[in-house]
Amino acid sequence: FVSEFRNDEPYGQFTVYVPDGTILVGDAKDEFKYATITYPNGNKYTGELNDDFERHGQGKMTYANGTTKEGIWKEDEFQYAKNESTPKNNYSDDEELIPAASGSGFAVTSDGYVVTNNHVVKDCNNVEIYHKGRAIPAIVVNVDPIVDLAIIKGNFRPEKFYYLSTKRPRLRMSVDVIGYGFGKKISSNVKITRGIISSLVGIENDSSRFQIDAAVQPGNSGGPIIDSDEKSPTYGNVIGVAVEKVNVDWAKKNLSRVPENIAFGIKSGAVINFLDGNNIEYSIDNELSFEEIDALIHGGTYYLSCLMTLSQYEKVKKTRVLFSDLE
Repeated sequence: FVSEFRNDEPYGQFTVYVPDGTILVGDAKDEFKYATITYPNGNKYTGELNDDFERHGQGKMTYANGTTKEGIWKEDEFQYAKNESTPKNNYSDDEELIPAASGSGFAVTSDGYVVTNNHVVKDCNNVEIYHKGRAIPAIVVNVDPIVDLAIIKGNFRPEKFYYLSTKRPRLRMSVDVIGYGFGKKISSNVKITRGIISSLVGIENDSSRFQIDAAVQPGNSGGPIIDSDEKSPTYGNVIGVAVEKVNVDWAKKNLSRVPENIAFGIKSGAVINFLDGNNIEYSIDNELSFEEIDALIHGGTYYLSCLMTLSQYEKVKKTRVLFSDLE
């Protein structure tokens, strides 16, 4: 059992090796556990677990023969089909879809797999990837609601794709945050802000994240954070994924003031674990030139649009306090 612990319970990323060859890779926070279980016979489960690491809650079983079973599980037994949390971009009702929110994403393969945040695609009826001014329908391949990651796929071939860094982030490391801050309200071009890594953990010592002082705006969520030190061997490689700023209400309550220059990224190691758990091949630790990074930013970073029906939009506004931050 490989994990960090808090109050004698696994907290953060964990890996469990079972004597029969079964491997569990996932994340735990408080009483919630989410993992990918790979069985010796080739079957795979991705979803929620209980304290005994049994399939429990929303999850999907993919069998070696290609068939799947998705829905609600209880104490390792399948109960009934249900899929409300993972949009599949197959909305076909007559009710009109409207752009309700936006975020950023980046290609990690040459065949259209794009990484973003779970909260960018959560509750969307449809998701679209904007590439060369064209809206490309995307399917949500999988999500990790604890770490806040999602993999989506569009039917297109990215001009460029990002390389993931296997190096550990370092304090004072220079970073660039890339994405579509404020969506397209300022301009439709991709935008970049620069800063440093100012802490190696997130809020409440979350070891899956790091803190940065670069400006992060609504709409940056899901965008890549790259090493911007030209002398670094991982220059231009993804070291994290932009995920959040300090919530103003939380800050007023806990810090008694609104902080400045505090934002957070999900470490590339968590992204690598997520991609491994979904059998998606990716590239790592490439040496890039300034010109190659410029082409990568323009060719591999995307504006993502979350489409909802008006009724869904009104429903989500009541349940998601930070929803307006995604617009």
